Amino acid sequence: MRYLCDTTVARWLLCLTVIALAAPASAQRYKSDAVESRLSSKGAIARRYAKSGTGDAQEFKEYVEKYFFPAMTQPTAEGLADLEKLHGDLFKYYLYTSTGETQKYMNQQAMEFAVRVLRASYHPSVRYNALLILGKLDDKYADPPTPSAKACDLLCSLASRALKNARVPNYELVGALIGLERHAKYVRVLPSDQQKALAKTLYDVMSVDKLEGEFTPEVREWVFVSAASAIANLGTPGPRGVFAAALTKRIGDESLSLESRATIAAALEKLNAKAGQFDGEPVVNAVIDLAAEIGKEEAEIANKFEDLQLQVGGGFIGARGKLSRRIVQNAEREPTIVREALLALLVDLRDGVRAAKAISPEPKQAAVATIDDAVSNAIRVVSDKGKIDLDVSEAIKDMAEAIQGVANTEPLAAAE
Repeated sequence: MRYLCDTTVARWLLCLTVIALAAPASAQRYKSDAVESRLSSKGAIARRYAKSGTGDAQEFKEYVEKYFFPAMTQPTAEGLADLEKLHGDLFKYYLYTSTGETQKYMNQQAMEFAVRVLRASYHPSVRYNALLILGKLDDKYADPPTPSAKACDLLCSLASRALKNARVPNYELVGALIGLERHAKYVRVLPSDQQKALAKTLYDVMSVDKLEGEFTPEVREWVFVSAASAIANLGTPGPRGVFAAALTKRIGDESLSLESRATIAAALEKLNAKAGQFDGEPVVNAVIDLAAEIGKEEAEIANKFEDLQLQVGGGFIGARGKLSRRIVQNAEREPTIVREALLALLVDLRDGVRAAKAISPEPKQAAVATIDDAVSNAIRVVSDKGKIDLDVSEAIKDMAEAIQGVANTEPLAAAE
């Protein structure tokens, strides 16, 4: 299943927050903590103390409390530019490599800092950084780690608030989800209460009718794909299949891209659902519909690609609209298919189809098996470097035809 890793998303969205959300300092006054500049040269000493425990404990604490954490609250351009480095230093030098009482102290300081920032009017990037810190704090720094139970509660609360209140900045939901997705990876070591709160929050995000506040289409899709990834890590369809139902709602959400819907469908596979656990027919119908939509759109692109191949003279200028994500110009100015993106889409679809097959009622099994075979055949051609692009376009059209034949015999899937 395809989704951006925590670090990549965190850095990308942190930069996005600085650029898109931060009002000029002259236009808005943000809270900041006083920084004792005289301590700026003590960083190397503090890092050495954190690692070895040798040195002046009071000097170390003074640096941490009066310089290091306050430096992460500055709304100036220079202060915001330093956030990513300071965030990385917190974990690299002060949490992951320290031990015993020093690690316990730093963990407590980081928790108190994050909570304080999130409760006050600090710069959006500063508050977003606090969310990222919360998501990475642990009760036990080990392999595997035990994520902080207190942080889990706070992140669940923040995400729930963002779902209900349009005035909550969208970065709060994004930042909370990054942390909750990490917590879901280690859900089995969380206390029972936090496991339940995490599962409920992820379900609420995935099944919400409308995201409150201002979300760009790209961020909105990221929210649902990330929630699906986190739900998948729970490894269960949920009581009466509630998690599978939440994923199904987004699989059928036509406001999302086909790529995102396929990625969400792929998450079904990790739920480990089995036939008879719950009514699987709605899930199967949604996956059949998705397969039909993907087949139809990709067949249209394949036909257009073949038309472009027949054009002579002047070279290929470039594709537009939905074609541009699949057809590009090569060095000879000829149209060529971007196979990597197509292959990723088909692999996600296949994984979703196979998950649906595992819970399919008997009357649907033959139809889902046909789709599985059709998509798998297309994957083999697309991934074969010995095949030319025209082979790929023909394979896609064959896949679409096979899927459409099944979809046409599935009135429930077509109607829903």
